[in-house]
Amino acid sequence: MENYIIRLESSWKPIFDATVLLVTAYSCFTTVWLVCFHLKSEGFMAMIDDGVTIIFAFDLIFNCMTEFQDRETFQRVANIK
Repeated sequence: MENYIIRLESSWKPIFDATVLLVTAYSCFTTVWLVCFHLKSEGFMAMIDDGVTIIFAFDLIFNCMTEFQDRETFQRVANIK
């Protein structure tokens, strides 16, 4: 299982995190917009919303599989428990 752990120094993880940040901002804006004006997400916007949901699901999975640094020993912990 150690092959599936995302390392702290991975080069793609910060890019993915920035993407999640932008997607979160998009989600916050569109949710308020749709609720305020009683609109429904249809067509292309519905596909984008589905993509946002998929990105959030990947983020949840990746967060469970990322190594972290122990607060007491400052050693990296890279196992799934």
